[in-house]
Amino acid sequence: MTKTTHWSEYWASGQLTSLPADFAANYDGEIAAFWVQQFQGIPEGGRVLDLCTGNGAIALLAAGYFMAQQRDVAVTAVDAAKINPALMARRHPEMEQGIAKVTFIDQSPVETLALPGGEFDLVTSQYGIEYCDWAAAAAQVARLLRPGGRLALVCHAASSDIVATMERESRDYELLASLGLLKGMRRFLEGSLSFSRFRKLLQAVQAELLPAFNATQAPLFGYVLKMLASAISMDQAQLRARRVELAAFAHRLEQGQLRLADMLRVNRAIHAAPEWYRVFETAGLRLLDSQEILYRGKHRSGRAYRFERPTE
Repeated sequence: MTKTTHWSEYWASGQLTSLPADFAANYDGEIAAFWVQQFQGIPEGGRVLDLCTGNGAIALLAAGYFMAQQRDVAVTAVDAAKINPALMARRHPEMEQGIAKVTFIDQSPVETLALPGGEFDLVTSQYGIEYCDWAAAAAQVARLLRPGGRLALVCHAASSDIVATMERESRDYELLASLGLLKGMRRFLEGSLSFSRFRKLLQAVQAELLPAFNATQAPLFGYVLKMLASAISMDQAQLRARRVELAAFAHRLEQGQLRLADMLRVNRAIHAAPEWYRVFETAGLRLLDSQEILYRGKHRSGRAYRFERPTE
């Protein structure tokens, strides 16, 4: 499995952000307000580049802003994963016009991006560029920006509430692993675990998860319990007829755990090197300011940074 497969599959689901439990549609509130401030200074005929775009959340905020302002600004969105704008347009018809305004470039890691240098007025990234090789990404941004151009980032921070949520979810996955759910599902699907033993396993997992879910309301437990209730109610023939669905369920759990591991790895690296963002200064950019992002006035959602490429 390649490094980006689990992200490619996630974006193929049609989610617009990497935090669907927090943002059902696109980013809003203080996060959206931060981005609107960055878009305001882009001149007519300017160019914006969104790195590690996923399904284009920030690029679509930019496209929507410039359309509302009736300003001709080109928006390009790049990601290392495979993305499908046509699928997004079908699943989010209210965003179809904005999607058509964005030039998407997928399967293109930032570190090896071959776009011409010195052409962008604004480079953006939200919960993305910190997943790259920091020094290589910083060098690319410095190359891509025109003199006087700006870099704006919203990044994970070790102190954010998002990190605490991910740590809890990681422990939830660990509990599922300790109960042997996925291992048992794989054995049943392979034919090495009988129906009766598999059903007993599902019942045992259900008995363990119900009190945990009642105590925490953890979304992962709720998702698994729904599947367990359905599977336990089936007889052998019904359950074997749903093998494809069981396999898809197990795969989704595995992919979700891989994405979570990516996010935790990055956040732990930031915790170990809280001044990681200085790599952009080393690459020749000037730090303008940084600020904590408080979503809805209370949820610590990361840290924003603004840099500029000097004109001299």
